[in-house]
Amino acid sequence: MASRIARYNCNVSWDKKAGRYILSLENQPSQSSKSYLVARKDFEPFIYIGYASDLKILSQEKYWNYCGGGLVSINKDFIRSKQKAVKELATRLFEPFGGINEDMLRTAYDYCANEITNIESYTEKYTEQEIEDLKKNDSPKHTIVNGYGTRYDINGVFASLAAAAGFKARLAQVENHRVYTYNKRALGSFNLSDWVVAIKYGEKWRYFDQGSSYLPFETLNPENMNANAIVTDEKYYYNIKTNEVADGYSSSNRIADVEIDEYGDLSGKIRIRYTGYASLWRKRLFASMTTKEREEYVLENEWQNRLPRTTIKDFRTTYQEERNGFLQLFYDIKIPGYADFVSDRLLLNPNIFERGKQPMFTDEERAEPIAFNYKPKVQDKVTIRVPDSYSMESELPVQSRFSGYILAIQSKVNQETDSNAVVFQRLYEGKRLKVIAKFYGAVKKEFELLGVKDVQPINLVKTDGLAQL
Repeated sequence: MASRIARYNCNVSWDKKAGRYILSLENQPSQSSKSYLVARKDFEPFIYIGYASDLKILSQEKYWNYCGGGLVSINKDFIRSKQKAVKELATRLFEPFGGINEDMLRTAYDYCANEITNIESYTEKYTEQEIEDLKKNDSPKHTIVNGYGTRYDINGVFASLAAAAGFKARLAQVENHRVYTYNKRALGSFNLSDWVVAIKYGEKWRYFDQGSSYLPFETLNPENMNANAIVTDEKYYYNIKTNEVADGYSSSNRIADVEIDEYGDLSGKIRIRYTGYASLWRKRLFASMTTKEREEYVLENEWQNRLPRTTIKDFRTTYQEERNGFLQLFYDIKIPGYADFVSDRLLLNPNIFERGKQPMFTDEERAEPIAFNYKPKVQDKVTIRVPDSYSMESELPVQSRFSGYILAIQSKVNQETDSNAVVFQRLYEGKRLKVIAKFYGAVKKEFELLGVKDVQPINLVKTDGLAQL
């Protein structure tokens, strides 16, 4: 058995004795505590030892050919379109279609979502002990018959059904942006560490991960989007790249319809709609929670960490269980003492969704690159009705726009004189997923500017009679 050792991001030394490696490393930080990091293996220290039957396989010129050959072998076990259970299911599912078309893929995708239980994500169908005791699936046939499976099992059924329908289907080895940025010279399983299904439709490869919970059709997890991958036919492997999602795919639309009394207490209704990846991670988080637990999570993590006196009630969600649907939250809110009350004045910050939020970046310098899971698009509209006995002491802040290296920001405040209300609107969009450490200062300044835009106090003064804004 041949072996090869490689070091990454460190100066470790080693000796090989009697078939063993003896490594020595001192005073080497192991992990960064920074947030918003790129793939950790890009800069954190690690050692990789590879084994093969032939040392040539561990050389750069042979390694990827070897991986391609291994992928061919894996696909033969992964995609079993000729198994009886697969063929019978494909006939039943695809009988209404006259020929190969995209609707067949959607039908197979929906079948896997609705008829096969993913035992790697939360499910009410089995207890943890029952999952431990379940018989392991050896092939797509067993997954279909048993009605449950792992992410890998379910993807195998989807790929096998696609192949049975006449599509060219493959298991592709794909880069994970959270693990390691693809580098052809880096030889090891960490380089392309994930698996997705690649299906050729016309001249184009399309990518799926049906086995991942709550992912919509033809969408991958954010760490696998716009990622390098390899796919094979019977003789060759090909370098390919997965798709990107469109800008604006992951949005948060937050609406507050509230009022404030003469003592500064705020109350009203909140409605929030999440789409794309902003919806995905919350759906996965909420899946194992009761409605009460979801309410407590939102209260503690969205409000009380900024405004400790906040309470909410009548909490509910809609579209929570759907892959393609957005996630909506509805609830009533109360925040005692939200506006600062001094004598005959109220000092009001209209952006209730951001008030009290801590800065994203506080360090003066940073050595590590910056990365975000997805590009957010956040739209806020806050309507605050104020007592008739209060009027504006000064002009409202003017509308502002800013487009920088990583953020685009818009905000404005309007008056609704007929309802004696202040209407605050704000939009910000992320423009990049990754930024090298060299530009940390610019990134920090842009997020500081976003924070400034979120703190635009309005002075209200009490008048002798009734007054309007």
